[in-house]
Amino acid sequence: MLTFETAGCGSPIVFLYGCDVDSDSGTWRPIVERLPDGVSGVAVQIGSGQIGDGAGPAVFGTIADALRVDLDVLQVDRPVVVGRSTAAGLAMNYAARHPVSGVVIVDRSPWLRPVAEFLQGLAPDERRERLRQVFRRVFAPTSGSGVLERDATLALWEDAVRAAPDELQDRVNSTLAAVSAPVLALFGRELVAEERACLAHLPDVSVEEWPGRGDVVHLAEPDRFTERLLAFVGSCAA
Repeated sequence: MLTFETAGCGSPIVFLYGCDVDSDSGTWRPIVERLPDGVSGVAVQIGSGQIGDGAGPAVFGTIADALRVDLDVLQVDRPVVVGRSTAAGLAMNYAARHPVSGVVIVDRSPWLRPVAEFLQGLAPDERRERLRQVFRRVFAPTSGSGVLERDATLALWEDAVRAAPDELQDRVNSTLAAVSAPVLALFGRELVAEERACLAHLPDVSVEEWPGRGDVVHLAEPDRFTERLLAFVGSCAA
């Protein structure tokens, strides 16, 4: 059983957290608190128990299926699923496997080939330490007490990059192509051409760049983000 926090009632929005640096519900709380009447927010924590040490990229499908079971218990049908960073990868995998009204991914580039190439060029111990340094330097200001969640994600990334870079990227692109629902992809920076090309595998995607907002665009501008999210939810329901 995953961990849930719910607020409000109405059209469901499922916020995913806990996969990595977004290790506590506070990462989405400013958004959930801004939701108006008629919209319900469901914050779902994905802990290290669901990720598992060294489980690899295939674990996303396992977690997505577990999430579907629990959402059925909550009677949440065809939600808009929102995720940031690694949780955005889970959101895409969920949408590729189960019915959704829409998907919002925040600060998650699907262009993983250069990441895989870089990490595979490092010794295993150095690779893990480099990932730790990145998480501490970039995301420490927004992370909570989820040390186990971050450690499990390190293991997931290590296992993910054991695949050939082209093979890994092909799997990502295939997942994107399987998402038929509308997708809103938000970034706090300008994307490079290769990232836009990867996102183009999504059949129905709107890409927005908010330069200078950093890696936590929803926290940098919570009012603007909430307004855009609600507009997207409304378009999915139309």
